[in-house]
Amino acid sequence: MPVGSLAARERLKPLVLAETDGLSEEAWLAYRRKGIGGSDVAALLGISPWRTARDLYYDKLNIAAVEDNEGNWVALEMGHLLEPLVAKIFERKTGYKAYQIKKMFQHAEYPWMLADVDYFVELPDGTTAILEIKTTNYNARDNWWLDGKETVPVYYESQGRHYMAVMDLDRCFFCCLYGNNEDEVIIREIRRDMAYEEEMIYLEQYFWENHVLAQTPPPYTEDGDLVIESV
Repeated sequence: MPVGSLAARERLKPLVLAETDGLSEEAWLAYRRKGIGGSDVAALLGISPWRTARDLYYDKLNIAAVEDNEGNWVALEMGHLLEPLVAKIFERKTGYKAYQIKKMFQHAEYPWMLADVDYFVELPDGTTAILEIKTTNYNARDNWWLDGKETVPVYYESQGRHYMAVMDLDRCFFCCLYGNNEDEVIIREIRRDMAYEEEMIYLEQYFWENHVLAQTPPPYTEDGDLVIESV
């Protein structure tokens, strides 16, 4: 279904699983284990640089918690601390208003699909988009280009497409800060792709029902080094 026809159909309002403002990290993690979140999708699809589908499975069963990029906890913490600053840079660069809704959402039809979105964006035409905040370094910024063309790394793309599905929104922006001034930032946009989304939902549902709920570990299919780190 092309994006143009999405606006004509009736929208599916997401459900609210939890209010996240003031929620303890322990309680937040407990809610995350009730389904699949945006940052989980890359591992589930086998495209995460940081963890395997087996890691995700153990996390959902609360056997072993795994955070993306956990080996560099300083970079992870800096990313969280810089989110408001990067959102402000995005506003200055685009002229769009970014705002937060501190809730964890569920898909209206698939309650195991969860979304804890960084920011939402108010667009000039009155519609709403998603904004995901990222931080990286000078070397890793090259991941935002492919064969000389602007792109979104596949492991972040899957996150954005998951959020668009849960929230039933058609546009997702990424704003990635890689330096120490407002010109050292990468802004990308992806639009809804229903074919991708349909396949993604199928694979997420299969993982949730046939592995997590069935308590059956998924097989290792990732690169050897990642598997060795996981074992």
